Amino acid sequence: MNATDPPELPRPRVAIALAARNGGRYIREQILSLLWQEDCEVTVHIRDDGSTDGTQAIVAAMAGEHPGRITLVEDGLGASGSAAQNFFLLLIAMREAACDYVALADQDDIWDARKLSHAIAMLRETDAGGLSANLIAFSIDGPPPMRIAKHQQTVAYDHLFQTASAGCTYVLTRELFALVAERLSDNQPNPDIAHDILIYAVARSHGFGWHHDPAAHVLYRQHGGNLVGSRAGLAGLNARWRLIRSGWYRKQTAMLAPYLPRDGAERRVIDKVARGSWRDRLWLAANARRCRRRGRDAIAFAIVQLLS
Repeated sequence: MNATDPPELPRPRVAIALAARNGGRYIREQILSLLWQEDCEVTVHIRDDGSTDGTQAIVAAMAGEHPGRITLVEDGLGASGSAAQNFFLLLIAMREAACDYVALADQDDIWDARKLSHAIAMLRETDAGGLSANLIAFSIDGPPPMRIAKHQQTVAYDHLFQTASAGCTYVLTRELFALVAERLSDNQPNPDIAHDILIYAVARSHGFGWHHDPAAHVLYRQHGGNLVGSRAGLAGLNARWRLIRSGWYRKQTAMLAPYLPRDGAERRVIDKVARGSWRDRLWLAANARRCRRRGRDAIAFAIVQLLS
């Protein structure tokens, strides 16, 4: 390096949170794709939720192969009972991790080597606290790979009613991660709240910018054990409709209250959802375009409010 060359900046440090349970079939391939990320220093933090298929042994062996880069979190709390709670306990345990960014990972996907470097560049460019992105759903024995578009731009209250994207695309700045971990620590984590819904809601409600990125750097594996999956086509529509009719989304919104500011417009919206009077539902229907990012989702949201 010449004396006139600018000094090299240290590579960003990224702590990846991977909540595992019975992921032995795919977890090694996924962990390798995390360790092979370009232009950043990666550590992988894994909390196993009582696996019975040898997942812990696989992770322990990989930790020996890659010393200092893989940590199997042992908090003595045992199985949590839900994937969301497993993530919440893992994030709380990672509060002291030395990092500049925190990313979330599923146990069965495959990451493109540029996923984190691209996400960090976008966070720096947009000055956002959090990022989500599109995905590519794939199956070894199923249909051809399919792009899942989740990058519709934010509206006023979408963070109270939907995720930013799949949680496995999330990358958070250290500042946002610290806030999320604090809110989880200060309030008993609710195992019934989807972790990706809660993180997005905490970020937006506390004034952090969020970047919905159109890039897709996650191969989102589809298989019989998927907790959620891509939900494409008529099967996906039917699945979402059943969740709507069951009140799942309404419950998710109401359960956010302890983690968000106690006053302001957002709390008034949550109160409307929790009460569910005809006046409240009429207001929600009239403001559907402020509650869901995509037009067709807003229409469905309004119809549900009027018919429920």
